[in-house]
Amino acid sequence: MEPLVDAFVARQQQLIAAELDVELAEVEAVQRQSTPSQLQRRGLALRALVPTARRTGLGGKAIVTFELGFGPGTRGDGRLPAHTFRVGDIVRLEPDGSAPGERSAARQHAAAKQAAAAAAGSGTSPPPDTDASGVVIRVNDRSLVLAFDEEPDVVTECDTTRRGGGGLRMLKIANRTTYHRMTTAMAALGQFVRHEGAHALVCPPGLVDVLFGRAAPRMGAVPPLDAVAWTDPGLNGFQQTAVARALAAEHLFLIHGPPGTGKTATCTELIRQLVQRGQRVLVCGPSNISVDNVLERLEHRPPRAAAASRAGSSAASVKLGLVRVGHPARVIPVVRQHTLDARLGTSHGGGLVQDLRAEMDGVLAKIQKPKHRAERRDLWREHRTLRKELRVREARAVEEVLAESQVVLCTLSGAATRVLRHSAFDVVIIDEIAQAMEAECWIAIAKAKKVILAGDHCQLPPTIKSDTKAKAKAKAMLRTAPAGDGPPGRDTATERAVQDWASMTLETTLFDRQRRLHKAHLSTLMTRLEIQYRMNEAIMGFSSRQFYDGKLQADASVRDHVLADLPGVARTELTTCPLLYIDTSHAGMDEAREADENDALGTESRLNHGEADVVVARLAALVDAGVAPDQIGIITPYAGQVGVLKDRVLDEFPAVEISTVDGFQGREKEAILLSLVRSNDTGEVGFLSDTRRMNVALTRARRHLCVVANGACIGSRNAFLAQMVEWLEAEAEIEYAS
Repeated sequence: MEPLVDAFVARQQQLIAAELDVELAEVEAVQRQSTPSQLQRRGLALRALVPTARRTGLGGKAIVTFELGFGPGTRGDGRLPAHTFRVGDIVRLEPDGSAPGERSAARQHAAAKQAAAAAAGSGTSPPPDTDASGVVIRVNDRSLVLAFDEEPDVVTECDTTRRGGGGLRMLKIANRTTYHRMTTAMAALGQFVRHEGAHALVCPPGLVDVLFGRAAPRMGAVPPLDAVAWTDPGLNGFQQTAVARALAAEHLFLIHGPPGTGKTATCTELIRQLVQRGQRVLVCGPSNISVDNVLERLEHRPPRAAAASRAGSSAASVKLGLVRVGHPARVIPVVRQHTLDARLGTSHGGGLVQDLRAEMDGVLAKIQKPKHRAERRDLWREHRTLRKELRVREARAVEEVLAESQVVLCTLSGAATRVLRHSAFDVVIIDEIAQAMEAECWIAIAKAKKVILAGDHCQLPPTIKSDTKAKAKAKAMLRTAPAGDGPPGRDTATERAVQDWASMTLETTLFDRQRRLHKAHLSTLMTRLEIQYRMNEAIMGFSSRQFYDGKLQADASVRDHVLADLPGVARTELTTCPLLYIDTSHAGMDEAREADENDALGTESRLNHGEADVVVARLAALVDAGVAPDQIGIITPYAGQVGVLKDRVLDEFPAVEISTVDGFQGREKEAILLSLVRSNDTGEVGFLSDTRRMNVALTRARRHLCVVANGACIGSRNAFLAQMVEWLEAEAEIEYAS
């Protein structure tokens, strides 16, 4: 076992280091070689920001709200320009008058470490600096909220009254915290199998044996479906089977959830069943939004479940003790009320914690007023003293809240936070597992006795920047791996597995690995959900056939639904058509490169102005027919096309969501307009050739999918895309762009 796991750990650590190196180099190159205006135009920077509110947060963190002041690129209406900042991002703040690349590499590394401390809750205070790093904890169209371990001088001294060029510039930097946590998790796994003392894993050896193929997954007695007291009476047979088998599994179970099949509903039922059986559950996902979706579903039960609860059903009325650790991406009350911070406010020791925070806020307010340096230094000393006391009091209150919580929800990386350091669970459920790097999963697996993995390997994997380099290294390692005869009785299976690690990349997910490892046991180890509740049957057809053995079924509630069935929508040819294909093959709508001769970002995207015109016209027709703009999504594989479409759409229809395909995974809209962009004489299709990306693109729409594409181009050299075009030509309403 040791050589097998040691080789896995070494390979993972190599891949993690390579990915971090690529991200650091990319960030440095982008910022050093680009002007502030270029960075803001690409959504990688925000300028002229000023602090407008301050408060003390969990662990004594400084929570600061930033809004637009008056300076370059500001709109005048207070709305932030289009940007890519999300909850959990680590960012750097610096005076807007400086150049993005002025700092040395050493100072950039120091800033990243400071942000990592803020994200990890280490409590270390950063050294004074002319700029500083923090973690984004909330985003809306007019402001961003950041958490700092301690408010940096550059923020405290920002002059909010200056006009034209004052304020701060916000830049994305590499998130070292996540990489550090993954590396630490891998080191702990290695120590665990070597029986070394400081491994920090509570998972049983039997689970590790199963996850590395040294033991077959075992299944206990699966309860009859009619013997289970279901909390959601609306679950279908596939969902109930998945829950029942997951309950019976000893160490591991997989739930395969194709688009729209109610994977989250299945997971929430499983959580409730586990709690009913007295078990403590850790629920994780690779992103904040994936975790928030589960939490929202746990709180908002389907009508039939709510009715059963009112009728007195003990199963339906089971009360969960929930706590959300980390920073939710969603600001809706149902999510916010379960955050650790909110739960602390209602805990036994919460009153004293709130009093201490208020006292710290009062000191912060005094610091903001003009004072002599010595007086401000004394105030900061007082603030630090209060923060030390706050952390002691908070630690006790946090322990109380966690002890009362049967279900803890956080991101995979968030499972490594200080407040969960000594927590143990009976079961960990990892949702959206196919989007998670395996090393990140081990942060959560280390805390539990049993693992449930839920996701869809037929959709997009985690985004990996070092993939090409990693694959090249892997091939080289395989070519140079020593063959040798070795001593008699050697473990050849282990040797083969060790050599197989060399071909592994960070795109190799735990879900994929378990499917391959336990292929002989998949019939009992995994349940696929096969009834989908999203798409009109016409939209579903191609993906079902190509990815799910033709087994997907559209539930009767969605099988024939169209836009015209929505309240206030007129019945037109467009609103009664579930699948529309607009072929641009003979319209002269050639693609273009996103070219800026002065832009040294090192990447270029594709765009297609002709397709954008078609999409905008179709959008206007939908809105004219009564379809609400917030029920419409526009997606495209290319960030360059996203920019073009936003420029043309958002001023008139700000509620329309425009995104890359990758950014829309896990989402849905009543109507989706899909622009595929590629249109050239050579049949080059770029990453449209990734079948998983196209699966995501084709399965976001509920009632209407409009595909805008040059069928002659995309179907000329790629067999999968050729089949997709054939399907569109056979099943969709067709229009020809001119």
